[in-house]
Amino acid sequence: MLDLEKTREKIIALIESDAKSILMLTAANIQMVRGGNGSFTSDNCVDTLIELFNSIPEPKEEKGKG
Repeated sequence: MLDLEKTREKIIALIESDAKSILMLTAANIQMVRGGNGSFTSDNCVDTLIELFNSIPEPKEEKGKG
């Protein structure tokens, strides 16, 4: 399951290089579905991307907040 609001907060907190890496992994997964031999299905892609987004660490709270 993907909590879109939590995922949004985690993505906003990423540094640029990490965000670019996640975007590249996303693009690579899409390419595997479109250009592959059929063994990596759309369902596999969605499951893999959900795992990827869920693995992004929670943002650290800034001092003075929370």
